[in-house]
Amino acid sequence: MESASDQYHIWYYDTRVWFRTTFLGVPCQKSVSDMWNYQEILAELKPSLVLEMGTLHGGSALYFPEILQLVSPRSRVLSVDIDHRAVDERVRRNERVELLESDTTSPTVASRFMELRREYGGKAFCIVSQATRDVH
Repeated sequence: MESASDQYHIWYYDTRVWFRTTFLGVPCQKSVSDMWNYQEILAELKPSLVLEMGTLHGGSALYFPEILQLVSPRSRVLSVDIDHRAVDERVRRNERVELLESDTTSPTVASRFMELRREYGGKAFCIVSQATRDVH
């Protein structure tokens, strides 16, 4: 017999709920329970910089600065993806979000991250998202 958490995960992935999840109308292919956990981590850590590996449409790239504004007003989000064509315009216009189009393993990412660390100081929070692009 599968545990309740196993049943939930099977349901969550089989029904592809994450393809319908949004933040302020921008698709966000992350678990809503993970997003809740992120805000708890951000509230406790109060980082000045969030590095997100994997942008896709940008829902979480839009989410992070909203939370950061409440807990760490002088902060920045660096969101990295190999292709930013699908990123929502509201994310592109957000002055607290920097989009870096690159392979996440590129030295360019590490270099830009270190530049931002010097500029913003304090703590940093990094998240690596699993690729879940849907070709349909």
